[in-house]
Amino acid sequence: MKTPIANLKMINNTLLEQEVPAQKQQEFLTAQSSQLDKLDFLMQAMIKTSRLETGVISLEQREQSIYETLAAALGGIFLNAEKKKIDVQVDCPEQLLVSHDRKWTTEALFNILDNAVKYMVHYG
Repeated sequence: MKTPIANLKMINNTLLEQEVPAQKQQEFLTAQSSQLDKLDFLMQAMIKTSRLETGVISLEQREQSIYETLAAALGGIFLNAEKKKIDVQVDCPEQLLVSHDRKWTTEALFNILDNAVKYMVHYG
């Protein structure tokens, strides 16, 4: 959480202390919005973790298809991956059964994949 807060402070101080052209102001505001999204994500993750630790949320693990869970997580990132021309391939047997909580495993996998797509840097 330190990094997004430090970035927000830096952006805010720049906008307050310097004369910034309108084009640059827009870039700073866009960057600020991105940092706020990161901060929100981290806060939500902390809240969920706290709820899991205190038993407010419980995991309902059962033997089920990990392929279907992975497919659900991938469904949320395919469009953005396609826009960024990122080829996503799955190498998982459809019949593979794993004991897991589908809802929370889907969310965790989605978060990892979503961040990978968001922050993927293309070279060349």
